[in-house]
This record gives sequence, C-alpha cells and structure tokens, in this order.
Amino acid sequence: MLSVCTIMKNEEKRLPAYLDNVRQYADEIILIDNGSTDSSKEIALTYGCRVIENDKNNFDLGRNLYIENAKEEWIFSLDLDEFMYLNDAISLKAFLKSKNNNKYKGYYLPSLQYYGKGKWATFYLCRLYKNEKYYSYSKNIHGSVGSSIIRHGGDIGFINVPIHHFDALLSCDRNFNKRKRNIHLLSKKKDVNSMNFLAIEYASLGDTNKAISLIKKALLKDEKSKTPAYLFYAQLDFLLGNYQHAIEMAKIQIEICRENMVNLKSKFYLYYNMIDSCYIVIENSFHAMNQDDNAEEIILEQIKSGYHLPHNYLNLYLLKQDKYQRYLDKAINLNPMLRNPQIYISASGPTIYEMQTSILTGFEFDYSNTK
Repeated sequence: MLSVCTIMKNEEKRLPAYLDNVRQYADEIILIDNGSTDSSKEIALTYGCRVIENDKNNFDLGRNLYIENAKEEWIFSLDLDEFMYLNDAISLKAFLKSKNNNKYKGYYLPSLQYYGKGKWATFYLCRLYKNEKYYSYSKNIHGSVGSSIIRHGGDIGFINVPIHHFDALLSCDRNFNKRKRNIHLLSKKKDVNSMNFLAIEYASLGDTNKAISLIKKALLKDEKSKTPAYLFYAQLDFLLGNYQHAIEMAKIQIEICRENMVNLKSKFYLYYNMIDSCYIVIENSFHAMNQDDNAEEIILEQIKSGYHLPHNYLNLYLLKQDKYQRYLDKAINLNPMLRNPQIYISASGPTIYEMQTSILTGFEFDYSNTK
C-alpha cells in the first residue's frame, strides 16, 4: 500500500525517532543514503529499512532512486526533519484504500513549516503519489514530482492531512548554510520562478533591497506570471511597512491565481494555497494599520470559503480573543502540535518562513500547557 521514502546523510541522532514513528504506518521504508559515515545505515537496517546508496550525492537523483525502487502502490515522501501524527497517517491510508482516490495520481498535503515561537508558514506539497516509474524529480531546490505527474497527464488532488516540518528550528549553522547554498544554486538559473525564490532567500538574510530588485526583474519578464511574484512582492512590502502597497500586490496575485485556477486546473490547489497566503498578507497589513475589523472579515470569509486550516482559526482567536475563544480549541484540534513545547523555541538562524508566515504578527502566545 504505502512506501515511505526519504534521503539521509549522517542522521544517526534523528533517525531512530523518525523510524519509530514511520514504521507504525509504512508498509515499506526506503532510505537513500548520500554517503553517511556514521551509524545511520546500521540503524536503518535494524529497523528493517531498505537502504540504497546514492553515489552522486544529489537530492533529485536520490528521490528518483526511491521512485525506481519502491514496491508499494503509493509513495509518501517524508523528510527526516518532518513528522506526521499516527492518527493522520492512519486516516491517510484509509483514504487510499477507499474508492474516492481513483481520480488523482498524486495529492498535495499541507506542510506546516515551523519557524519558532509557535508560528508557521503553510505550503501545499505533492508528497503522496502513485508509484509510476516514469515519474521523476527534476529540480535540486524546491523539487517536486508534481510537474512530472502533470506532464504525464495526471491530476493532483488535495488531502487535508498535515506534515509538520521543523527544519528552521535546527542549528543556526545549518540554516545559514542552507540559505547560502540555495543562493548559489538559484543564481545560476535565469527562469522567472528561480528569480522569485532567489529573492526570498536574500530577504531571509536581510537584503530586502536585493530581493525587491529581483522580484521587479521577474515581473518585467512575465507580468501575468504563473509564479508567486506578486505574492512575494506583497510579503516583502509588509516586512518593509508598506502596508497599502502590500495589499495592492496581494490583490493582483489573487486575481491572477483565480484566472489560472480556471485555465490551469492541474495546478488548482497550488493557486488555492497561494490565494490563502495572499489573504494572510492582507490580514496582517490591516492589523498593522489598526483595522482589525477588516482583518476579521477576511478571515471569516476564508473559513466560509472552505479554508479550514488551523492558522485561520488561530488568527481569528488572536485577533479577538473574547469573541472567538472556541476557535482556539478548533485550531488546536486541527494542529495538535500547538501543544508541543518544541515549536515555541526561537528559530535558529535565517529562515524564509517568517516572511511567508501563516500567523498574524504582533502576537506572543504559548499553548503547550493547554489541555
């Protein structure tokens, strides 16, 4: 039924906890080893994993290796710094066994990217997909199998079962080196999307002028961009305190996304996710301008429109706690990680997620002791 796959290199410290969780629901575990020199391989073998060597030490080649070698009907890609609650994994497998999953070749799942103090950014990632050997990854940064699925005529659905990602809460050196590595690799590319992602890498290091310059160049190349250029522009504007312009940029991105949702149905849920991120910028901007009633109205409309994601309920509670006490319970029910003290530590080093936050800024909270 389900092959859980990932890549590792010298992960002896984190591997046991990862495997203790994953083996509860995986029918097969495949670990692609990128040249470990510690006891990672030995640990994996004691858990009954299949360990495959990747001599090229390349992420996409590694991912393609586990597609080539997986034996189960479905592949679930889950990194070592990610986690899925067992109840959610059981629900996921139950869905795959049902008759409702015949329409799609892959599924986007919400990935909650924690960056400290209980806050996170939400991205939809195609991590669950049919085991078809002609699917492949093709990017070394922000790589996804989704493009390959679409290229081969498949559609991608959405399952509201979250992945929890802790990358930004790890060591400062790791995060700083990741930012520098991504800038080095993205600088070699000239396509619009790479320029957009290069911009947010510079923004994470505090160089907002360079980031804005890159976004403007990307928009000159493709004003009606299918990429998140206007969204990133809006997020940068918010960071710089240009709240009204941030709202304007976000609204432009929303209109482009709605048009693309009609014309590019294969990427419907990516644009759906992008629209949600745009509304977060607008809500944050209204809140920063002391227009909380406007922010409240937008969040309520988002929930009414079907965005039943934990950040919407949490944001509504943060905005007007006396009025929406019940929504804190709803947020915690949708995201039990809010009870975990681990997410309330401060981020270690520069991260792109704070700029792309799903949580209203200006609030401090800690619900780790909430029953």
